[in-house]
Amino acid sequence: MSHFYGTLKGVRGEATRCGTAGSGLITFAAGWHGAICVTVYVDPDTEADMAEINLVPWRGSGGKRHHIATVPLNAADTSIPASKGVKTIDDKISEMETTFDRIERLLERAK
Repeated sequence: MSHFYGTLKGVRGEATRCGTAGSGLITFAAGWHGAICVTVYVDPDTEADMAEINLVPWRGSGGKRHHIATVPLNAADTSIPASKGVKTIDDKISEMETTFDRIERLLERAK
């Protein structure tokens, strides 16, 4: 039975994929210069559903993997701290927005 569920929509329509508690689910959203990888899984220590978000190189784009956040997959309570000492979801979202702003400025300079 599916524990995780993913959807994507593009020019060829919509597709879905499922993952179990054991397999998790790994997704990529990519452009020419990199990708966001989101991995959802069950934490073996706490049995909580978790999401790990990373900025990663894509198909020879170069660069390095950059960890953005590991957060509990719990939309009902964004104030709970993630396991292993990670900040709250709201704190991480703020940090991600700052990181994306920096990336946009770097891309503008590179044009």
